[in-house]
Amino acid sequence: MKEFPCEFYVQSPSPPPAGCSSAAQRMSDCQAQGVSRDACHTAEQNRQAAVKAAVEQQAMENARDLKLNTPVTKGLDQSIGD
Repeated sequence: MKEFPCEFYVQSPSPPPAGCSSAAQRMSDCQAQGVSRDACHTAEQNRQAAVKAAVEQQAMENARDLKLNTPVTKGLDQSIGD
C-alpha cells in the first residue's frame, strides 16, 4: 500500500497514520498552550487551506507535465521552435 504524507489526511476520512496528528489532536495541543479555541480553529483552518492549495498546485503541475510529455504535444513543440 502506498504511503501518503501526513498532509494527505487533512481532508481524508481515513485516520492519519502513526506519526501524523489529526486536526483534533492539533487543536488540543494548541489549546493546551493557552491559545483560545477560536484562534486555534482559525490556525487549523488556515493550515488546511494551505495544504489544499499546495496539493492543487502540485496536481496542476503534474497535469501540465503530463500534457507536455504527450507524443502529439512533443511534436508540436519541436516544430514550433524550428
